[in-house]
Amino acid sequence: MKVYALKDNVKKFIKHVPTGYKFDANGVSDWPDDQFTRRRLRDGDISLEPPKRGATVTKSEKLDAAPDSIVGRFQRREEQLQATTQQKSKTS
Repeated sequence: MKVYALKDNVKKFIKHVPTGYKFDANGVSDWPDDQFTRRRLRDGDISLEPPKRGATVTKSEKLDAAPDSIVGRFQRREEQLQATTQQKSKTS
């Protein structure tokens, strides 16, 4: 089924874990109809319809970086990898 990422953080950090399918640059991916997909639909991370983009930041977008959210964990991991890479390049 075609799914759409509703937030930029979801598009960047989330992939279909069982299959590894990622979102393209437009935030669209083709995921199977399984438990993982249905959970992301319930959570409001993805939609079966293209998102309507607005200029306002929603409360859920602010909470994406929360330490216990899946997106927050991915962001911290990416930041840690970047910091490690920068430290290695400085010592080289």
